[in-house]
Amino acid sequence: MKYYLNMFFTLKGAYLKGRFSFHFNFIVEIIGVFASAGVWLAGIMFAMKKYGAIGGWEFPEILLLISLFYIAWALASILCLHLYSLITDVRTGNFVQYMVRPLPPLFYYIANTLPIHTIGMLLSSIGMFIWANTLLPIEYTWSTIFFLIYSILGGTAIIIGTFILNSSMAFRQVDTIMTFENVLNVSREMSRLPLFIYPPYLKWILVAIVPYGLVGYIPIHFILKKEIIDFPAFMIGLAPLIGFVYLGCTCYVWNYMMKKYDVTGS
Repeated sequence: MKYYLNMFFTLKGAYLKGRFSFHFNFIVEIIGVFASAGVWLAGIMFAMKKYGAIGGWEFPEILLLISLFYIAWALASILCLHLYSLITDVRTGNFVQYMVRPLPPLFYYIANTLPIHTIGMLLSSIGMFIWANTLLPIEYTWSTIFFLIYSILGGTAIIIGTFILNSSMAFRQVDTIMTFENVLNVSREMSRLPLFIYPPYLKWILVAIVPYGLVGYIPIHFILKKEIIDFPAFMIGLAPLIGFVYLGCTCYVWNYMMKKYDVTGS
């Protein structure tokens, strides 16, 4: 495990060092992420000022939900957002180089790249979290801090799992990029808000099929001390654990699909 961790951070660090050589590009990407998040939040804030709370949820609570979801999304994106482009390497045959390395192909593919804008995503989401906490009277006990970390890690595992599952289809499908954009991105947008605003079938899709509802909405009830009204209460503590199990299952599926991959030569 220590060897893999050292190798992981070495590869990520080497890629990041190379990208830092282009200072202007790095700064522009980070500013772009902050600007995008700021405009979106301003829209939510002004809408809630005009139309009021969403089902009893005030803006600070919505802001905390958004920030927790995006911290998990940013961490997952830093690790393996680039998996969505695996289909390109599979179709061009470039993926073969990962299959002949002494490291597991999935590990090496994930560790080999770090999308720069994901750093901006993490910084902006942490900023949102700090802002939300200045507006909310949350008392952080040891149990709250533990659950906060537990839920972020579990949420990150869920999002990584969806990235891995989507990329595993690259070994059998012609295109997975549209699946990423049409399914995962739409599910992400929907899961940033309280799920009770959606009809029952959509809520369960966001919990059982594309389980982004387990990332922020369900666990946040423990932090806010809110009563959950649309799901069983036991799911609050179980949601992050499901994330780790889900990640393990998606890794198994990825390796299974890779074994079915027929490499063609030229």
